[in-house]
Amino acid sequence: MRQLDLSSNQLNGTVPESLGQLIALAGFDLSNNLLEGVVYVLHLEKLSELELLFLSLNSLFEYYIPFRIPPFQLKAIGMSSCGVGPQFPEWLQTQKHLTTLIMSNASISDSIPSWFQNLSSTLSYIDLSSNQIHGEYCTSLSILDLSENSLFGKIPTWIGGELSSLKILRLRSNMLNGSIPPDIIDLARNNLSGIIPQCIGNFSGMLVVKQKFLRRRRIQGIHQQIESELTRLSGLIGLNLSENHLKGTTPEDRTDEDIIGFT
Repeated sequence: MRQLDLSSNQLNGTVPESLGQLIALAGFDLSNNLLEGVVYVLHLEKLSELELLFLSLNSLFEYYIPFRIPPFQLKAIGMSSCGVGPQFPEWLQTQKHLTTLIMSNASISDSIPSWFQNLSSTLSYIDLSSNQIHGEYCTSLSILDLSENSLFGKIPTWIGGELSSLKILRLRSNMLNGSIPPDIIDLARNNLSGIIPQCIGNFSGMLVVKQKFLRRRRIQGIHQQIESELTRLSGLIGLNLSENHLKGTTPEDRTDEDIIGFT
């Protein structure tokens, strides 16, 4: 057997150790069930072919994998709402082909380790939202979700330079401060100040920005800048700039129903 998908079946009880005997298993999905207990070494120590591991949304699930170097090389990990924390699993740094990492609401209360940036060469999707991650944060990402954590300091300028593939950035509900760098999507509920940078008009790949754009922030100094920058966002579908103190006029070619909330 290569793939085992038992997701969304209201399964309860514990995970049988016999699943660890499926040594040819490449994909293992137990997400969105009612499982409890612990996933530990006997479940995974023989799964050297494993590439996809999804255990999310099992509210009583705990996770314990004491491997320093696990037998597998994963491409995707889904462990939302599992007891992963309080620290980032050290074995993650051994995963050389990881493209998707989902550990939201995973009881992590750690700072982002220095080795985490080494993962970015392969990662394209990462979701660490709804944890208690703190400290300053660590390039091929297209989606980065670090919302509802305890990140502090300025947003680094390399977000706009090195993360050239980034399309969705969510940093809402942190403790960020300082001025706004080029990549802007979800920065609500922080302490940002300054002006919207001119380079926002260069984000031709930006598709949707709705209800995630600096809501209730005091952004000044916009004036005529908005109209000239928005006209270059040819791929824009939705934009919400409501509940700010913006000035200037809406560009003529952006007065359709796709542009909402300019107050």
